[in-house]
This record gives sequence, structure tokens and C-alpha cells, in this order.
Amino acid sequence: MRIPGVSPGSWLRGSRLGVALTLVLLGVMGLGAGCRTHPIAQPEGEAVAQAETGPTFRLRYAPGAHLQEKTRLAADLELPNCQGTETLTHLHTQPYDSATDLTLDTEALPADLAPLRGVMAAIVRETYRLAGAYPPTIEEGITLHAPAGARQEHRLTWAETWDGNVLEVLHDGALVAEVPVQVLTGATLEDEVREAVACEAGPLEGEDTVPLILALGRPLETPSAPEVSGGPCEPPLAITAGQQQVARYVELLQMKDYAGAYALLAESYRLRLPFRQYAAGYAPVGGLALCTLDTPGGVGADREVVYATLRLTLQVGAATEEQLWVGRYEVLRDGAIASVSMFKASLSDE
Repeated sequence: MRIPGVSPGSWLRGSRLGVALTLVLLGVMGLGAGCRTHPIAQPEGEAVAQAETGPTFRLRYAPGAHLQEKTRLAADLELPNCQGTETLTHLHTQPYDSATDLTLDTEALPADLAPLRGVMAAIVRETYRLAGAYPPTIEEGITLHAPAGARQEHRLTWAETWDGNVLEVLHDGALVAEVPVQVLTGATLEDEVREAVACEAGPLEGEDTVPLILALGRPLETPSAPEVSGGPCEPPLAITAGQQQVARYVELLQMKDYAGAYALLAESYRLRLPFRQYAAGYAPVGGLALCTLDTPGGVGADREVVYATLRLTLQVGAATEEQLWVGRYEVLRDGAIASVSMFKASLSDE
């Protein structure tokens, strides 16, 4: 049995160990399909009985045995309906921006087992797939409402369902390591309706048709924002290919070339976010400056995650405010930007 997208030959060098892992995988698949109690009973003749030449693996619990809910901010939106005489209904699609749907805590893993991390991830995914809990179900659409003559604020959150498990590593039937696992099994977009605010002035052309994005949620793994003083930002040096692409993207936004910036987004992202809605999100932005660029996780084989600090000049009601934001940009190998997530930071007093 071969796991889709994973080449067995790339896991390890040596035919004897490759055969052992093939038998291991068949055993784990059998566990995922047939066991419903925890801890999982090990059938005779499967995974752990074959391990003279290398490690074998098994999940301690059946998929779905330890589910937990986690909630995080997706976006704060404002839906204006200043010219309307009836309640406005708008179907909103919010791109899901989680950095991963599977985490393996391998910090305590012995050095000789570290190269098998990819194998472990593949085994976990395949077992959950056979149990019907993978890939995760993501609900991205939600209907927003705004009363006539008012602006309605909505706070959107992701209600995520994660399953906790433990991948056991055995050698000759003896437990040699444990790898805590978290698997995302589903996420639903939920709406917390805020108080509607009566319109004080006439709307801008077209503003009654799309929601304005006030803030985007902070990704789970986003690091703290670097301190940036209240003075002008010095353009940072873009070193990597991903940083150069983000700098180009921000430059197009600075020029208000929203069509050009939109074209740099990956096709899958553009399908989820229509251009009109994308451009409307920048309506309150009067100015934009790029302050810092960083790739804290290094450049990956197929993508690079770039963090940028941006100084925005925003029109907030009748006032103009200067705000500091941190953006997370996932840049694919071909240069397409697959996701953008923003969260508000703060300016230092210097």
C-alpha cells in the first residue's frame, strides 16, 4: 500500500527497512479501519511483530477519541447599508488561513528517528483518512445582515475541532518514543453580530454592496511584532525570493494598483476572494509603508512564509489614524501568494 503523495523510496535508504515500514503501514491502516476503542488493541501478526530491522508505529487512540474545540479570530467586518430601505443580506466567503492541519511534537524524538518525521505524518494522515476524519471539513461561507440605514459590524471566528493523539514508536515490540499529535478534523465559520451603528453621512459609491474588512485574525503561529518607532519607515532589504515578492506586492498596494496586486495572488486564493471584495477592503487605507521583512522559519522546499510589518494610514470615521500591522504572506515556489493574514500591532513611543 502506498500513501498518496509520499514516495516509499524517499523515506529511508535500504530495502530491509523499507519492507518493514511497508508492513507497518499496512498494520496501521488496519487499525484505523477496524478499531473503535482506546487504547488500540494490536492484532496478531501486524505492525509491532515485524520490527527486527527498524522502528514500527501505532496510534495509541482511535481517531476521534480526544476531540477538543479551539476558537480563533477570523476577521472583523463592517457591512454598510446606508442607502437601503430593507435589511441587506450578503453571502461572505472567508478564506481559511490555518498554517497546518497536523502537528507532530518531535522535540523529544531521538536523533536517529528525526529523519522519519515525514513517514510519521503520512501514517497519521492515512489512518485518519481511513477513519473518515481526514481531510478536514472546512465551512468558509456565512450570510451577513445589516439593517436599513445602518452599518453592521460582525466578528467572524473559526470554531476548529482538533483531535489529540499519540504516535508510539516501537523497536522489537518495546516502546522507544512517543510523539504527541494534533489533527485538525473540521472548522466552521461563526458570526458574532455586534451592535449596528446608524449612518451619519451618505455612503461612497458602491459601499452598500460589499463588507469592509476592519481586521483579520492572527494566525496561530504568528510571532510577536517587532518594535517600530513612530518615525518614517526605512525600506527594508528584501533578501529571499519570497521577501522580494512580498515587497513587490506591497509596492503595488502603495500605488493603489489593486488589480496588479490581486494578480500576484494564487488562483486558489482569488477564487475564494472576488476582486471587488478584495479592493473594497483597502478603501479606508490612505497610505501604506513597508517597515520590516523577515522569514523566521527559513525557506521551505515548496513555499516561504514571510512576515512584514506595515505602517498604515487609515480613515476611521472623520479622523485619520496611523496604525501598525503585521502581515503573514505564504509565497509558493512559483511566486504566487497563497494566503495573506493580517493582525494589528502597536507603535512604540520613540
